[in-house]
Amino acid sequence: MLAKGIRHKFSICTTIFSEDFEEAKRIAGLALEKGSDLIEFRLDFFHSLNAEEFRKHFSSYLDRSILTLRSKEEGGRFKGSTEEYFSIVKSMSELGPKYIDVEFRMLNHEFLLKVKRSRLIVSYHDMKGNTTKLQLMHIRDEGSRFGIVKIVSSVEEDESKILSLYEGFGGELIAFCMGERAIQSRFRSLVLGAPLAYVTLERSEQSRVLGQPTLQEMLNFRRSLAG
Repeated sequence: MLAKGIRHKFSICTTIFSEDFEEAKRIAGLALEKGSDLIEFRLDFFHSLNAEEFRKHFSSYLDRSILTLRSKEEGGRFKGSTEEYFSIVKSMSELGPKYIDVEFRMLNHEFLLKVKRSRLIVSYHDMKGNTTKLQLMHIRDEGSRFGIVKIVSSVEEDESKILSLYEGFGGELIAFCMGERAIQSRFRSLVLGAPLAYVTLERSEQSRVLGQPTLQEMLNFRRSLAG
């Protein structure tokens, strides 16, 4: 019933929360082997954020990767300054990944010119559920000028507000809620038009807290749509 009416094909992206390059390579290889379309490398988890070192380890994955440097303010681990954020994201974008995630609050024209080699995912994470629907619509519309928009709420009860952002919107939008009880919002977002599903290779405490489905669960869901 959940899949009824879906009219588009979405890609599946396995997120890697690892501090170790070798472990991240192992997970990336397994995920792609099992059917993941893309890999999201969470740069804020790595101890080293040197672009050349990253290239040495992950060059074979770049054309299937999303590179994300998530700030502490939006639920990640990166605690550096705005200037450091710009510098790291710019250097990583020069590696030529499939996509690079840029936080909405960091958008400015000069910075966008420097990362134009990669397709952008413009992300916004509402950590307290304080952002109004009108404000979220502004973020959605403004962000869509530059790439795919990703809007996430950490408040499970925000599901109806977050999913209503698909109404009347013609751009590419990924919008869902995080949390164990909000996992269905990720599947509903795909029915509503999300081009991308974020998953975990295997169930873990991290994925449980985020409400991430496993790669196998999402593969099964996608197969059910074709059946």
